[in-house]
Amino acid sequence: MTKIRYVGTRDSELPGAPLARSRRTSSGVRRAKNRHARRKLFLVLSAAALGAMLTLGCFLRVQSVSVQGHLAADQEHLRTVLSECFGKRMYLLPKDELREQLLEDPWIKEVKFIPLPTGTLRVVVEEARPVFSLEEGGAVCADGRYLPPRRGIDVSGLPRLRAPRREGTTVLSKATRELVRKLCVSLNRTPWTWPSGLSSVEVGENGNVRLITGDGVEVVLGSEGWDRRLTVLTASLPMLQPGPGDRLDLRFERQVVVTNGGATRRHMGG
Repeated sequence: MTKIRYVGTRDSELPGAPLARSRRTSSGVRRAKNRHARRKLFLVLSAAALGAMLTLGCFLRVQSVSVQGHLAADQEHLRTVLSECFGKRMYLLPKDELREQLLEDPWIKEVKFIPLPTGTLRVVVEEARPVFSLEEGGAVCADGRYLPPRRGIDVSGLPRLRAPRREGTTVLSKATRELVRKLCVSLNRTPWTWPSGLSSVEVGENGNVRLITGDGVEVVLGSEGWDRRLTVLTASLPMLQPGPGDRLDLRFERQVVVTNGGATRRHMGG
């Protein structure tokens, strides 16, 4: 009797054995398909049920308001704006108008409204993240917007920002805001880090930026090309080994000029 090898099954000399094995395999495939179909049906029905609940919630009147993520937001401002929602149907709420009013608080970056089938309007608040502190109090977020001081929010551990303001105000000028925004993008986009962290950031009237590190090293970035200059500095740090009092000037093409007192040395970057 000729011995036949079936790929995926054991060798058998019994003509009926491979056929029986094939039937069992086909049955397993059918069961797997059925399980997949049941799982898919369950997901579709769950999505439909969720959609129905949210649709039902839109037609209910607002009985309560739940606010999430409002640690730094002005609580009185929130209560004043959201108190207008009570008793109104969810789908009739002027959400755009409410959002604009809430965004008047500089600590609020974005707002989402979620109607729930229990008659509760859930308001999800995304707050601005401060990146620099200011000498007179308050902070600045990544887009250069001024964030006034708020009780319970400690920004003293953030790098101090020294930059030109609008005359007689704590608000950054439009040009300075744009510089701060671009600087935050560069600091986040490049692999640049400093072991002791940043102590302060200084923006001059001419747009030149200086970074002062926690261990007293001054890094001069200039007014443009920050991504490239920070990348050069990162590649050069292991060989530079700067210390307190050193001044690292990155305004030269692909090199770092280090000065300390009267001594000057140059290092070519990548």
